[in-house]
Amino acid sequence: MARSYPGLSIHGPRGLRVRGWDWRLLTLLLIALLVPAVSRWLVARWPTIHKLELLAYDWHCRSLSRRAPDARIVIVGMDEESLEHLPLKHRTYPLPRTLHARIVDILREAGARVIAFDVMFTRSVPEEDRPFAEAIRRHGRVVTGIEPAEQWVENGEERVTFKEPAPLLRPHVIASSLLVPPELGKVRWFLPYPVDDRTAKRYLHFAVAVVAAYYGEVNQTPVVRRQFQLGHIRAPTGGVGEILVRYAGPPGTFESVPYHEVFSGGWKERDPHLFRDKIVLLGATDPLVDQHDTPVGQMHGVEILAHATQTVLQGTWLRHGGQAANYLAKMALCLLLAASVWKLGLRRGSGMALGVGLLWVIASHQLFVRVGLWVDTVETLGALAATYVLASAIEVRRMRRVFYRFMPSWVAERMLQAPAEEPAQTAEREATVVFCDVRDYTALSEQLPAEVVEELLRRYFTAGEEAARRLGTELDKFVGDEIMLYFEARRGAEPHPLRAVRWALAMQEEAQRISDSGIAGEMGFRVGVGIATGMVRVGTVGARKRIQHTVIGDAVNTASRLQWVAREVGRGIIMSESTFTRVADRVEAERIGEVRVKGKAEPLMIYCPLRVLEA
Repeated sequence: MARSYPGLSIHGPRGLRVRGWDWRLLTLLLIALLVPAVSRWLVARWPTIHKLELLAYDWHCRSLSRRAPDARIVIVGMDEESLEHLPLKHRTYPLPRTLHARIVDILREAGARVIAFDVMFTRSVPEEDRPFAEAIRRHGRVVTGIEPAEQWVENGEERVTFKEPAPLLRPHVIASSLLVPPELGKVRWFLPYPVDDRTAKRYLHFAVAVVAAYYGEVNQTPVVRRQFQLGHIRAPTGGVGEILVRYAGPPGTFESVPYHEVFSGGWKERDPHLFRDKIVLLGATDPLVDQHDTPVGQMHGVEILAHATQTVLQGTWLRHGGQAANYLAKMALCLLLAASVWKLGLRRGSGMALGVGLLWVIASHQLFVRVGLWVDTVETLGALAATYVLASAIEVRRMRRVFYRFMPSWVAERMLQAPAEEPAQTAEREATVVFCDVRDYTALSEQLPAEVVEELLRRYFTAGEEAARRLGTELDKFVGDEIMLYFEARRGAEPHPLRAVRWALAMQEEAQRISDSGIAGEMGFRVGVGIATGMVRVGTVGARKRIQHTVIGDAVNTASRLQWVAREVGRGIIMSESTFTRVADRVEAERIGEVRVKGKAEPLMIYCPLRVLEA
C-alpha cells in the first residue's frame, strides 16, 4: 500500500522544463513577430534605411544578365552634330516644331508604327504648332511628353503636378515622361498612370503610352488593382503602384540614329527598312543635357525611356516581393536566429547570425537575378541584427540568473566584471563560517522515496537561502545535504558572528517545522550546525583554466569539525569560543566544555547558543 506524505507538493524537473520552455518559446515568438514590424515602421520614418535598401537594389540590377536591345525600338538622337547639319537660323535647342513636323512625315513614309517625342512642348508657338499638329494627325500614333511642374515624395508616395502642353497639341496623345523625384536619386521605376496632384487628371506614362499605341490600345481605360492592365499590358506593381525598369544593359545598349540623318535621308544608307513597324523614340543625346542616374550608370532620358519601353513591350518584369512576403521571410529568419542563440549559446549564435545574414544576402540576390523577384535585403539584415541583440540580451540575463544561483550575487558580479584571463586571487578578512547538514541523511534516503527526499532538501535549502538573504549574505556551497556559508562585516548590519547565530537558530526552527509537517515520517527532520569565527582568505582559487569561489582558513576547518561535534554532544548548534566572545553580550548560550577536534593540537572550548537577547 502506498504511503502518503502530508503537505508534500512535488515540483519535478519535468514541470520546470515545460514552464521554462513555454516562457522562452513565447519570447522567441514575440521577437520574431515584433522585430520585423518595428523594422518596417522605422523604414517608414527614417528614409536613410530605405536609401540603403535602394543601394542593394542597384547592386542587384548591375548583376542582371545583359539582354539584347529590342529591335522594334529605335532612338533618334538630338545631338550637337545634328545642330551643325540642320537648316537652322540659330543652332541651339529646342528645335523648331516645323522640323519635328517634317521628321514625323519622314518617319510616317518610312513605315514607323509609333513615334514618341521625349520633348516637352509646353510653350505655345502657333505658327509652329499648327504644322506639327497636322503631321501628328496624319500619322495617328504620335506620343508627346508632358513636363512635370513640381515633383516630391510625401509619406512614401511620389507626388507630381504637370504643366499643360501647348493648346494645339492637347487633343493628341500626351504622356508623362516622369522619371524620379530628386529624393530618390536614381531612376529605378516609373508610375504607369500618374495623377496630377492639382487637377486630379491622369496621364499614361511615356513607356506605357508608346506600347499601347504600338498595339492600337491607347484609348482604352487602364485597370489599376494589384497589377496595371491596359490591353496587352499586364504589369506587376509595387506598394505605390510603380513598375520596376528592367535595364537591358549599361548606357549605350541602345544605339541612336542622329536626328539630322533622318531629316536628310542619310538613314537609308544604314538600312532602308530601319523604321518599318518600329517604335521611334526622339530625344536629346547630347552628353551635356538630360542625363540621369540609374542603377547601371548615367544615361540620357530617352535611353531610359527605351529601357522602360522594352520592359513593357517584352513583359520582362521585375517583381516586388510584397510586404506580406517580406514580413513572413523576416519573421522566419528572426525566429531561426533567436532559436539558434538559445540553443547554441552566444558564441556559436553570433556565428549563426553572420551565417544567416550572409545566406540571406546571397538568397535575395539570386532571387532577383534568376527570377526577377525583389525582396528586402538591408531591412532584413537590420531585423536580424536587432534580433541577435535582443536574443543575446535575454540570454545574457538568463545566464546571469543561472550564474547567481551557483554563488553569492556579489561574487558573481565581481567575477563577471573581471577580465576573462584574470588569475585566481584571494583577500584576507575576518568572517564567521557556518556549516550545516541533515542528521541521519543516509537513513532518510534509504527509508523515504526519492521524490520525498528531494522535496525535503528543497525546503531545507530554500529556508537556508531565504534566511541568509535576510541576514545579509548568501549560501556559498551545497555539498550533498551540507550547506556552507559565511558572514562578513557589512555597513549598517549587525556583527557577523551574531548574524551567523541568528541563521543557525532559524534553521533549527525550520527543521522543526518540516518535522512537524510529517513529510519525514517517524524519523523526523533534524539539522546540525557548526560556527567558527576567524581570519580567512576569500576569493577565487583553482587551476589556470578553471577556478571557483571559496573561503579557506582555520575558521573554515573549525566550523566543519564543530558540525560533527554537535552530533557527538547531542546539540543542534555548536559555536567556537572565538564566536562566543564576540556575541556573549547578545546571545544566551550553554557552555559545553572543552573537546578535542581532529587536526587541532589543543582542545577547543565550545558553546551551544540557545537564543538571541534582543536589545
